[in-house]
Amino acid sequence: MKRFTLMSVIALLAAVVSAGAVEPFQFPVPERQPGQKSMIGFRVAPIKNVRIAIIGVGARGFAALRRFAYLPEKATLKAASDLWPEKLEKADKYLKSINYPYTVDFFKGADDWKKICERDDIDLVYVATPVNLHVPIAIYAMQHGKHVVTEVTLTHSIEDCWKLVDAAEKYQRHCMMLENCLYSDYAMAVLNMIRNGTLGEPIHAEAGYIHNMESYKFREAKDNWRKLRKPSPTPISGGNTYPTHAIGPVAHWMSINRGDRMVTLNAISTRDFTLKIAAKEHFGEDTEFAKGYYWPDMNLSMIKTANGKTILLYYATALRRPYSRAYELNATKGYTAYSENRATQPIFAFSPDYHNYLSPNKVKALMGRQRHPIYRYFEAEAKKFGGHGGMDTVMDYRLLYCLNNGLPLDMDVYDGATWSSIIEVSKKSVELNGAPVALPDFTRGEWNKRKQVEYYYIDKDGKEKIY
Repeated sequence: MKRFTLMSVIALLAAVVSAGAVEPFQFPVPERQPGQKSMIGFRVAPIKNVRIAIIGVGARGFAALRRFAYLPEKATLKAASDLWPEKLEKADKYLKSINYPYTVDFFKGADDWKKICERDDIDLVYVATPVNLHVPIAIYAMQHGKHVVTEVTLTHSIEDCWKLVDAAEKYQRHCMMLENCLYSDYAMAVLNMIRNGTLGEPIHAEAGYIHNMESYKFREAKDNWRKLRKPSPTPISGGNTYPTHAIGPVAHWMSINRGDRMVTLNAISTRDFTLKIAAKEHFGEDTEFAKGYYWPDMNLSMIKTANGKTILLYYATALRRPYSRAYELNATKGYTAYSENRATQPIFAFSPDYHNYLSPNKVKALMGRQRHPIYRYFEAEAKKFGGHGGMDTVMDYRLLYCLNNGLPLDMDVYDGATWSSIIEVSKKSVELNGAPVALPDFTRGEWNKRKQVEYYYIDKDGKEKIY
């Protein structure tokens, strides 16, 4: 991995140099309109029992439904919608099996999410649909006074990111992207080590989404929206279309939008090697799937921050290798990395013995000592309900906790927009042969109002505190 990383950085730097000293490409930045108010630190009055509607009860939506159903004193499931009746039947059967105390209304029409958003007995709309529906549902929900959360990514379009930011600011409703990777035990422990000075100040981070998707793309199921499409007649210069699992934890480690911000991005991509081979193997040499161009095997995106720090992101869904989010963090007092492929443990090295990794036993002890209080608070539920190692449970229950107690959420609309904007920014940079492209400032200059990530909580004496 280290050799690959070094060669990747050299290639990316070479592309940047060849592009020359040019001004970064800029996407339009709309002005904040009268009546819109900043969402930094936004909170609403405590909602002691959050009334929830779930749009899309497939894999993730159903898992969320199960988790919320376990806490009827803190949340009430009011409605669920899906285009596939069998998924609604599965949800109904499950709720009956646990004797769920509330009545849940089920909807199966393509536009029934509008009926749900228009109801006056719902506080939160939980969107677990394909990404093309996130923006219309989220905006319609906020227009009708609902808070809204969506699965990743928020959207693929910078223009739509601005629409969501403007809607949240206009209607003063929470609009949060459900980035679960923030809530892994490792990601939160690293954040804790940064906050308490164990790792020192972050300088450079790396992360990625490296996930071979052949099993999804070649699965013949009627509800498989990831299924392989026919190849393009011309080469594809795609960027990083799924950046949030990588950038989410890194952004919190590096206080992005909270004292620092991502300023420019340079990106390059490989050709399409592996998926073309896989299509030929699966469909045959003479089929239409074997004649054309697929998505590049790897995209590399290098980001510079306002404070002169750097982030390197990987994106690969065709490479034939184990799953990895490839986290690495270099800080002034130490180094940590974790591939998260279930084959390795986190690694750490600290000054002054930074040439040597801690032993596995010391890593285990360190993780126990440095477990983030937020993760520790939900640890029992995380073990019970799981969800990507428990981080889905921590994410959903933490969301519920903040709404129940009237606290600001851990992520806001600016985070979701900033992290999702990497999609279009990276694509543009690839089209410009690796030239720099500016990342929009969705806070409109307010990124420096906060100096660090703030996780609010209520202590045992009922006082509001911040981790």
